[in-house]
Amino acid sequence: MKKLLAAVLSLIVINSAYALDHTQLRMKIAGPIKDNRYFLCVTNIGCISILNGNKGKAYPLTPGVVSNVYTINASNMRLHTQPLPKSCDVTVKENQTLRVTGKLVEGPNSKVYINNLQCSLS
Repeated sequence: MKKLLAAVLSLIVINSAYALDHTQLRMKIAGPIKDNRYFLCVTNIGCISILNGNKGKAYPLTPGVVSNVYTINASNMRLHTQPLPKSCDVTVKENQTLRVTGKLVEGPNSKVYINNLQCSLS
């Protein structure tokens, strides 16, 4: 039930941003991502599936400042803050693509985070 709720909320946020076709987020996150239980939450987007992002899905993005990045483990519905590296402290403008890379790591108590989190704009 919790996974379904997270998925529905993510779809609502993503669908509200579809008007901006050319501003998007793409990601390539390495690690133990074999199912749809890990989500990346980014300012101006919402929470998005890391698995689908790794498969090439581009997510619409509302232009603006990226000020927060979180990870969610949907199996226990825990939200984990992610320190924002300088490369991710950016302002995304229209028609830009934000690319997020790193490696998903599961630590003690099922805490998940992205090691070596890096962002770039193109």
